[in-house]
Amino acid sequence: MTWPAAQELKAGIIPLIQELKGGTAPDASWLRGDWDVKKQSELCDTIAKEMGFNTERGRLDVSVHPFTGGAHPTDVRMTTRFKADDMTEGLTGGGGRAPCCCCAPQMHCG
Repeated sequence: MTWPAAQELKAGIIPLIQELKGGTAPDASWLRGDWDVKKQSELCDTIAKEMGFNTERGRLDVSVHPFTGGAHPTDVRMTTRFKADDMTEGLTGGGGRAPCCCCAPQMHCG
């Protein structure tokens, strides 16, 4: 049995992937340069909060090896790291893996 939401996701994602494969890669050169680490941290905090990361239910920290984890939905640890010459380190650290439970308090996480 296939989950209905998975069928809907598949129906939308396959055409999107095909469209992206046929396109031109974006110019990401602006992500490399001399970026102030404190400002990168502020940007990542802002992005995480705008995406719904609830700092009452989790923490945003710096780590040598980025991870997201926690023992309970009300105690989520999301970490990242920063490099002055590569902004992608901070932007892609733990942020993309934050559990929905921390972001959406109305959701039940069994």
